[in-house]
Amino acid sequence: MLNTIDEPLNIAYIKKIHFEVCKGQVANKEMIRNGLGILSLPVEKIGEYFTLLISYYETNNMEDLKKWIYDNCIDGV
Repeated sequence: MLNTIDEPLNIAYIKKIHFEVCKGQVANKEMIRNGLGILSLPVEKIGEYFTLLISYYETNNMEDLKKWIYDNCIDGV
């Protein structure tokens, strides 16, 4: 299942849409279109998310971020 969310996340993150809300909206649009659920970041996990997001921006490696999103932020699957 992790591979099925690659394209929506790549659209949102690799193309580096710089506004956090836009990233989620773009990814959700693609996920809904493909029947993959919806991204929803739990409030209590925002700190973890930003730590991984900063790591991605610093290293350009989003594997840990993708896995974390898959494990913590997908609803409706």
